[in-house]
Amino acid sequence: MPRFKSTLGVAISLVTLVLAMGGCGGPSAAETHAAALKKEKASAAAAAKKLRADQQAAHDQCVAQLQPFIDALNQVNSRLEVGLNYSDYGDRLGDAQVAYDKIQVDGLADISPKCLDAAAKLEHSYNEFLKVKNVWSACIDDYACDFSKGTANDQAQQGWQKAGQALKNGTSEVEGLAPAVE
Repeated sequence: MPRFKSTLGVAISLVTLVLAMGGCGGPSAAETHAAALKKEKASAAAAAKKLRADQQAAHDQCVAQLQPFIDALNQVNSRLEVGLNYSDYGDRLGDAQVAYDKIQVDGLADISPKCLDAAAKLEHSYNEFLKVKNVWSACIDDYACDFSKGTANDQAQQGWQKAGQALKNGTSEVEGLAPAVE
């Protein structure tokens, strides 16, 4: 039996020596840790790439839905800078209404809650432009009203300012859906 104990002792010593020298050809603890970090970085990069792709898709879908409405509202706003008569103003608002009617509102929240928020801000812009049309119309019906000055003009200026700001906010909201540039 003493011979068995000494052989067993030598075998245990050899196994201990092999393990201390890095095992039986397997990776060391440092190599295993480095491989795990590399795998973790690759996973994080893949997740970031997917997030960016999802953000880009949401942005593109939102733009496809809202851009015609944004363009029509921008037409109204831009034309105000050079001047519009009542009839042309109404025509531009009509174009904006047509663009608005084409928006599939039910799907906006599915694209992104921010897309729905943008649509609400753009709708607010349209409603402010429409309020000014109503003020203008009432002024036309009142022979004593001068739309170029006084209360009607003040209301119109305030309405156009609110409409322009809501348009800017809605447009910024849509642009904010785009993924950050790397």
